[in-house]
Amino acid sequence: MPTGGNVLLTVPASAVGGSGPFTYQWRFNGNAIAGATNAAFQLTGFNAGQVGNYDVVIGNSLGSVTNAPVPVSSADIGFFGGVILNAPVNSRFRIDYLSDVNNTNSWTTLTNLVHPGGQFIYVDTSSSGAQRRFFRAVPTP
Repeated sequence: MPTGGNVLLTVPASAVGGSGPFTYQWRFNGNAIAGATNAAFQLTGFNAGQVGNYDVVIGNSLGSVTNAPVPVSSADIGFFGGVILNAPVNSRFRIDYLSDVNNTNSWTTLTNLVHPGGQFIYVDTSSSGAQRRFFRAVPTP
């Protein structure tokens, strides 16, 4: 789950047997969550403090049952761009990026490299992963 998003946990009451009305108590790492007493529970603005195991105790007139804990974890994913170069061994390139395609005079140099030959992929890990960048590889002497 990416940080800042919402997570919706739901459970069908049919696992208890019998008929309703049903009671619900959601738990986080085995501890009851105050006010979380519906068949659905939503985590809003998900953050690292909410990473853990969630379960729910469902009850009716016949008793109660607790589902197996469900792990909820964080996976922030960054996307990075770059260029693929096919060139002879020891070819030299300058890798540049442009943040604003409307301003083609604002190229910024990322690195200079000596090509190892064949197909080579340069990945720009210097960006935040959320920035839009356009790349070029400029042959250098």
